[in-house]
Amino acid sequence: MFANISDGKIVNELIARATQEFVARFAGSPQLFSQSPGRINILGEHTDYTGGLSLPAAIDCWTVCAWRTREDDQLRIYSSNMNELWETSWSKLESSIDNQWKKYVGGSLLMFNEGSKKGFDLVILGNVPLGKGLSSSAAIELAVLNGLNLLYKRGLSPVDLTKLAQQVEHRFLHVKSGLLDQFTCQFSKPSSALLIDFETLGVETVEIAKEFSSCSWVLVDSMVKRELASSKYSERVEEYHTALKLTGKKSLRQLTSEELPSLLKNASENILKRARHIVSENERTILASQLLRRGQVEELGQLLYQTHRSLAEDYEVSHPNLDFMIEFSRRIPGVLGGRMMGGGFGGCGLFLVRTESVNDFTKTMATAYEKFSGSKTEPRTVQFVSGASAWA
Repeated sequence: MFANISDGKIVNELIARATQEFVARFAGSPQLFSQSPGRINILGEHTDYTGGLSLPAAIDCWTVCAWRTREDDQLRIYSSNMNELWETSWSKLESSIDNQWKKYVGGSLLMFNEGSKKGFDLVILGNVPLGKGLSSSAAIELAVLNGLNLLYKRGLSPVDLTKLAQQVEHRFLHVKSGLLDQFTCQFSKPSSALLIDFETLGVETVEIAKEFSSCSWVLVDSMVKRELASSKYSERVEEYHTALKLTGKKSLRQLTSEELPSLLKNASENILKRARHIVSENERTILASQLLRRGQVEELGQLLYQTHRSLAEDYEVSHPNLDFMIEFSRRIPGVLGGRMMGGGFGGCGLFLVRTESVNDFTKTMATAYEKFSGSKTEPRTVQFVSGASAWA
């Protein structure tokens, strides 16, 4: 029953738990399994919906699903994390979506739109932290969609599945998201990053040089609830389109930072700043992919700091707690760089730290952050893993 992926025991422990839950709830064994990891983004923030570049990687936390087909059209879905059983049918599915987790799962089912209308039993559980900018929503959507694709033998391509997951966000969550989360969760490879071109939807695996084996990626949760993320995200999308219209270009992708002031000489300061972040972030992302391949760890760390400044000052999606975290990290020995990660207004800070200094970093940062914010946080290191899959 275990996953045929090279990501260690944690995902297999989740699958074993899902199997136990399935047997207890539905009096029988599952026929197949599916999984999707969460993700971080090294560089390339708020560039996916602008046809830009991003450099993400899937990380070692997962949503897993255990499935069994039925002969009728009934759908029995148990969320272990929510401790809730949802009983519905294909015909009553949309009208029975009455809370947030059902929007992700039910939205995925409706976008998949299975024609045979045979039902299934399903257990979902996972350990992707919610609301932390680690793509818990995309992990749910792609774990469900990969499972459906195998269960009903539809043969949809991985790109098809990512686009369906994006439509779940647009239609059911009313978030105008790009494809960063979905592409990362679907296409990632172990011990590598992805360079994603959202203009062409091309995906390139970036093999990380051996010099980075002496470093660790560390997430620090700000414990700030991302209440403004959805509304401000949509606002930034609109501001991007305003900037694009003023430049007279089809895309900001090919522009350089030096060209922007003259092209946007009649724009407001806010619109100029938004465009400046997008263009400079694409430039940093290309450079970051090169630094990963070359093993230039210190230079990559400095790019992280540059991206945080751009997100905080030009795109204005940071938070005072995240700004404190990033600035304080500069004082800690062994820290190469850091930035806020995700849509903004909360979530996690991402840090590149020399492995020999990780213990000191986590203790020092946790103590200082609690003193500053009043919130306890537990920094954690992450490993890069493979993307979503399904198997019998």
